[in-house]
Amino acid sequence: SSDLWVPNSDVGVAGKRTYDHSASGSYLEDGGTFEVQYGSGPVAGFYSIDTMSMGGFSVSGYKFAEVTTASGLGAMYEIDPFDGICGMAWPGLTRTQNPPFQALVDSQQLDKNVFMAGALHGVAVNNQSISTAKVAIVDSGTSLLTGPSDDVDAFFAKVGARVNVYGTAVVECSELK
Repeated sequence: SSDLWVPNSDVGVAGKRTYDHSASGSYLEDGGTFEVQYGSGPVAGFYSIDTMSMGGFSVSGYKFAEVTTASGLGAMYEIDPFDGICGMAWPGLTRTQNPPFQALVDSQQLDKNVFMAGALHGVAVNNQSISTAKVAIVDSGTSLLTGPSDDVDAFFAKVGARVNVYGTAVVECSELK
């Protein structure tokens, strides 16, 4: 995913941080319809334009989606701690003008036009190696992480993750071991 979507204040899911465009002095109506199908189900809403802020930086006039229907994500969305999606994939995959981080680069506010880079030499938790795996996938547009089963299971055990009834491993940041 390369898009940014946030739950609109009318999405109707308790406990989610939502966006209320009527409370923004810089909101502009776009009028376009947003629909996307994930493996877990569809979400839908409409496009809006406003100031996007992250990490102490702001980009004005940014087009993003306000999701009004997330029912396709089912109970997983209701119990998982994420509110929306901040897609970090390539610009060619976005439905808007630019992915959030490309918009930040284009704003020329960064010292370097690099968000994240690195090589995987294994996985360690609290300086204890739990894997020598050189292959893993982090789908930054969702809450998914995958890799060799033994290594993923070892990672979950080290950080204290619990697998819920939907098969999703969850760990609260405040409870990390």
